[in-house]
Amino acid sequence: MRVSLEQVVGHAGLLQVPRQSKAADAAADNRNFHRLDAQRRATKVAAAPGGFARSFAAMLTKNKAVFLDRDGVLNEEIGTYVWEPEKFIICDGVPESLARLKAAGYYLIVVTNQAGIAKKLYTAAEVQACHAKLQSACGGLLDALYFADAHPSVSESILRKPNSGMLEKAVARFNLDVSQCWIVGDRLRDMQAGAAVGVRGILVGEEENAAGFAPHVADLRAATDVILSH
Repeated sequence: MRVSLEQVVGHAGLLQVPRQSKAADAAADNRNFHRLDAQRRATKVAAAPGGFARSFAAMLTKNKAVFLDRDGVLNEEIGTYVWEPEKFIICDGVPESLARLKAAGYYLIVVTNQAGIAKKLYTAAEVQACHAKLQSACGGLLDALYFADAHPSVSESILRKPNSGMLEKAVARFNLDVSQCWIVGDRLRDMQAGAAVGVRGILVGEEENAAGFAPHVADLRAATDVILSH
């Protein structure tokens, strides 16, 4: 039987090319495996000590915050509930004061009683609309805005000041050191909520029952001066 040169070459090509391709692929795979394995081991050696140290330090590091009552501290007190954005007027000096506190490394956390929700005078969505206006006016500096929607005449809540529930939630969420935190409010119930968790208080405005409480200052600007002097 005669076999042409073309048939031999073609037949050999069909047999040899796959064997060479598999061998080349295996060699390439082997090189890639060892290169990737070396990279993984090098990454572990280089990153583990520093990465562990950073993670451990993050667990130990505690943060500081200023808790802020809302009505009478951040927006004007009008003598009744305020839930309409057009009646929600930011107090003078508030954006500048918040910027100073933020620059000093404080988280800024609003804690406000909003009993009008429980009384069905307004809704949580209307409260949030006022808070959106506040955030916009302050350049988005506020880290959290908590509100307690209960009232004793309707329902009890551990969140409602003078209870400390809102502060406790923030302490856990932001990993706070309460000894480095402050609360600024215009009512003694704000001071009581802070004291319950070991947070120092600064009273602002003209609270009638505040005889003897100190520090007692005019507004958030003056309270900011007190905080930054410590």
